Amino acid sequence: MEQSRIKISLYWLLVPLAIIFISRLLPFLLYGPHPLGYDTGFYNHAIEAERLVNPPALRLDDSGTGAIFKALVNLGLSNQAILYFLPVLITAFIGLAIFFLIRLYFSEQAAFFSMLIYSLSFTQYLVYWEMFWKNTIGLFLMLLIFYFLEMGGAKKLFLAVIPAITLLFIHKTSFFILALTVFCYLLAKKNKYKYLILSFIILLSLVGSFIYKDSASLALSQIFNSVKVYDFFSLKSGIFLSGFEYLKLSWHYLILAFIPIFSLIRKKDFNLILVLAFLSLILIIFKFIFYERLTIYLDLALIMLAGAGLEAAYLEIKKRCSSRISNLFVIIFICLSAGWFFYLVAVKEPLLSQKEFSSIEAISGLLPRTMVFSYDSNYTPWLYGFSGHKIFSPGWGDAGWNLKNWQEFWQATDEEKIVKLGELPQPLLIYKSDELLNVNSGRFKKINGYFYYFNE
Repeated sequence: MEQSRIKISLYWLLVPLAIIFISRLLPFLLYGPHPLGYDTGFYNHAIEAERLVNPPALRLDDSGTGAIFKALVNLGLSNQAILYFLPVLITAFIGLAIFFLIRLYFSEQAAFFSMLIYSLSFTQYLVYWEMFWKNTIGLFLMLLIFYFLEMGGAKKLFLAVIPAITLLFIHKTSFFILALTVFCYLLAKKNKYKYLILSFIILLSLVGSFIYKDSASLALSQIFNSVKVYDFFSLKSGIFLSGFEYLKLSWHYLILAFIPIFSLIRKKDFNLILVLAFLSLILIIFKFIFYERLTIYLDLALIMLAGAGLEAAYLEIKKRCSSRISNLFVIIFICLSAGWFFYLVAVKEPLLSQKEFSSIEAISGLLPRTMVFSYDSNYTPWLYGFSGHKIFSPGWGDAGWNLKNWQEFWQATDEEKIVKLGELPQPLLIYKSDELLNVNSGRFKKINGYFYYFNE
């Protein structure tokens, strides 16, 4: 069997690494210096907040990305480098972590295929495009922990402790998924370190519930005070892909993932990747909080299994037909995947044009600081991160405006809208008001192409 596999050189890893870097560079070449998605503004605001401390100093009460941003600011890195380059670097490390983990489970060929499929996954590309900074770090730390756990031995288990503690402070969602995955995995495996690891997971979970006591209190109150527990699970879907969107983007490698899934289930070999896939799927089906973003973990697990599936398909075709046909099958699969992937990357336009972004940056120098009103929450992160003003938009700083209030505003007449705007704190800047308001009514003064002052 070993002789029938493709001999993999470590130099081959440069191919998926090159795909990762080129695909992440392409939006900047096509659309300018700020071509990415939703969370960019939030993280830019967080970085700017760290720069206000002079000099930025790490404190014992810092946790999560705040501590990371402080350290990076201290190193003298620019906002652009922190926002855009470092996530690409971590993405490359995720690819390498996939290779070494799958090599441990299956083979070097399956590991290379998994890393290659990861580099061509548009779902994983969207993790970068949406600027899910903490998810990216969380995925890398999770894979690192999986690797150390599967290596076995007390020394390797000790090496898993450091990334586990780091993950707890950086991204609680990833830590929750990790703890649940490892817990379920250990229950099904005979492992002499089982109780030691379970005890450590329980201890970290208790520490986490103390650190994030507000979130834990919210969760418990929602569960015990609601008529239906399901109300808690449907609080927020998170902003990412729906189930249909995910299937449409990923069906070509999901089919391959079923090959090792059925094989592992038949052999009752429940490894960490398989457990991660099933747990993520269950949480998504039952619409756990931020369930759409749990697609990221499901996709990662299925990508790793798809690499083993592609290897199995290659070996079966080679056995039944010839090595020429099996090689052709793999080449066609990779070429079609690459073509589809780069097409999607190229047509994925930024949420804001360069002109819109420049107009937001231009008002950052306006004094005194005032409130910016936006009727669309898609603009919120950019206004929050780059305008330098307070934001009033759906679901953000809306001072008592619930969904019903916003619906009334969206459906109101021009005169009724002006009355509602007059009830808000003044002075008031309106973003893209010409799309929703009659800006020629004499109550609006144009600042630039997209901003107006509202005259009460």
